[in-house]
Amino acid sequence: MNNAADLLTPKDRRILAGLGAVCLLAILFLVLGGLGQRRGARTRLESLAAAQNETRLAEAARDSARTEWQSWEDARLDLAGLRRDYFYRRADGIARLRLDLQKIFNSLGLAPADVKFDYADYDKEAAQKVTVTFTFSGSYGLLRRFLFAVEKFPKLLFAERVDFLSIE
Repeated sequence: MNNAADLLTPKDRRILAGLGAVCLLAILFLVLGGLGQRRGARTRLESLAAAQNETRLAEAARDSARTEWQSWEDARLDLAGLRRDYFYRRADGIARLRLDLQKIFNSLGLAPADVKFDYADYDKEAAQKVTVTFTFSGSYGLLRRFLFAVEKFPKLLFAERVDFLSIE
C-alpha cells in the first residue's frame, strides 16, 4: 500500500509543513493568550467580589445610619411632644401656671397664705424653673389630696419639698 506522504511533491510538502507550523503557532498563541485571559478574568472576578462585599458593607452601614437617624428623629418628636404637652410655654407660661395652681387650690377648697413665686432661668436648656412657696393649714388627708392633684395634673408640676412647721 502506498503511503500518502509519498504522493506529495516536495513543493506540496513544504506548503503543508508551513501550514502546520502556522497552525502550531496559532494554537500556541491561543493557548498562551488564553492563560493570560483566564488570569485577567480571575482578577476581575476577585475585584468584583470585593466590590460586592464593600457594597454590602456600605448598605449595612447605610441601613444602620438610617435606623439611628430615625431613632433620633423619634426622640426629637418625643421631646417636642413633651414640651408641647407637659411644659408651659415661655410667652404665657407664668400666667397659665398661676391660673392652674389657683384651679387646684379652688378644687380642694384651699386658701394658701403667703404665696411666693421664685424664678430661675436655665439658659442652656432654654427653660425656666418656677418655685412656688406657700403656707397652708389642714389635715393630712387634705395634704394627700393636694399632692395627688399636683401629680395628676396634665402639666408637669411636682412638689419638691414639704416642710411641717408645727404638728399638733
